[in-house]
Amino acid sequence: MITGGRVDLVLRSEDRRAPAFRIENKVEAPLSQAQVRRYRRDRDGSCLVALTKYPPRPTKEWLGDHGCHAVRWQHMHRALTNTKPRNQVDRFLFTNFCSYIEELGMAHREKQSLRAGYRLSPHFGRDQLVPEMTETNG
Repeated sequence: MITGGRVDLVLRSEDRRAPAFRIENKVEAPLSQAQVRRYRRDRDGSCLVALTKYPPRPTKEWLGDHGCHAVRWQHMHRALTNTKPRNQVDRFLFTNFCSYIEELGMAHREKQSLRAGYRLSPHFGRDQLVPEMTETNG
């Protein structure tokens, strides 16, 4: 048992051979090096993940060197927004979870810019850009 704190969430598969994920959630408080070291001492083959609102401190490189993966809530939001749900249940969960973290101020909806549309245009052709990405619509 770890003294002086514990991770916020542990996700395990029914298949005990699959790795567990230990999630440390940081919204406003910073993640400290001492905290990462303390959580790594309780290592059981699981993956330690720091889920943060802001860019992580210590740096992503330091965290990686100490066996901790850094993921921002905005990246989670982007991944769920850009993932095609397999069914209605997934669609419901993705949509509502994204709305929830938006309401908490942990992530925001991202709009495609005209510049991003132009970077994609060689792959799709300028005439296939969606209307909100064309110059005439702003």
